[in-house]
Amino acid sequence: MQIVGEDENANIGYQVLASNIHIDVGRRYHIVVRVSGSSHQVTFTVRDLDTPGATTQSAVVPMDKLAKISQEPRRSSSAV
Repeated sequence: MQIVGEDENANIGYQVLASNIHIDVGRRYHIVVRVSGSSHQVTFTVRDLDTPGATTQSAVVPMDKLAKISQEPRRSSSAV
């Protein structure tokens, strides 16, 4: 995911955050991404919907301290 906001000098700042969680094409997944501005981290959670009893994979990625983070409209989908 890409975070867009302002750095400490009020310049537009961009940061690409990768979870490094591998997903296969052609499979259904439940994917949740939580952005915490207060702790400056993004949590990715992925569950394979095509494998009964599959374990949930998660990754926590630190992000830069950006102010005025832009927000895209919320999308809701249970399968990608």
